[in-house]
Amino acid sequence: MSQYRQLLLILNAVDPRSAALHRAVSLAKACAATLHVLGVFEPSELRLPHERGATHVVDAAFGHFKTSFNDLMEEQDHSVQLTYEVIQAEDSHRPVLDYITAFNPDMVIKRCEPTSLLARAFHSSLDHALLRHYEGLIHFVTANAPVMPRHIVIAVDVSDPGPEQQAFNQQLIGTAQGLALQCNAQLSLLSVYDLPAPLMANASLAKPWIDALREALQAPFDALAHAHGVPLAHRYFLQGAPVLIIAEQVPVLAIDVLVMGAVQPKRWAKLIGDTTERVVGQAMCSVLAVKPAKPALG
Repeated sequence: MSQYRQLLLILNAVDPRSAALHRAVSLAKACAATLHVLGVFEPSELRLPHERGATHVVDAAFGHFKTSFNDLMEEQDHSVQLTYEVIQAEDSHRPVLDYITAFNPDMVIKRCEPTSLLARAFHSSLDHALLRHYEGLIHFVTANAPVMPRHIVIAVDVSDPGPEQQAFNQQLIGTAQGLALQCNAQLSLLSVYDLPAPLMANASLAKPWIDALREALQAPFDALAHAHGVPLAHRYFLQGAPVLIIAEQVPVLAIDVLVMGAVQPKRWAKLIGDTTERVVGQAMCSVLAVKPAKPALG
């Protein structure tokens, strides 16, 4: 039985070629899930500033968006249980976040929208608002994504031996397995670790410590992979800056979906975003963003 019973797709552009739309419809069909599509019209996207302030221009643009959106929905596969609605979001992402929270889907699906580092620092896109303020499962789909993923890679953190991180790693793997089951996709496990700056300053002298650090981190990684039956050929334990390593490995490993944890960024990460925000913001590949499960009250 599928773990996805109700999917919610967010569309803020009417595009019949949308990879996110095709992914959502195909996934709903594979899971026998209902699919609700939310069309989001944003007046702030009108090209000229004077257009945004003219009520008649905004109303006309909204009417055109709604008509085009309705036509696109009517063209979809009628074997899928599909419903849809259009809303107008002004200068805030709050109406969209409130709508999604009230709808409470098993997964939110949305296209990746590339944003520069400067834009992420000073302007919150809907993607980053979702990552920071929505607690559910979010699937960001790139423009060139296949209809269904073939290779799903799970990014885990083995540097923290604490029970919370260990439980989160298990949650990430379980979530990825659920998606792979519906898509008949191959699963791989990835962990990227970075060296402390003092060791990097003189790597040749620090080699014994570097080797010891790698061994200490790889042991729990291999144990985690072994426990979940991940073969050696599908284990990737790499050293370097996480965002750069992921960018390098996406084409090398032909990653269709990267399953990553999304946590509240701290300190400077509030400006530049955590690793998941930066991967989504650069649209490196499709991402399934997972928030840590809240501890049960008891």
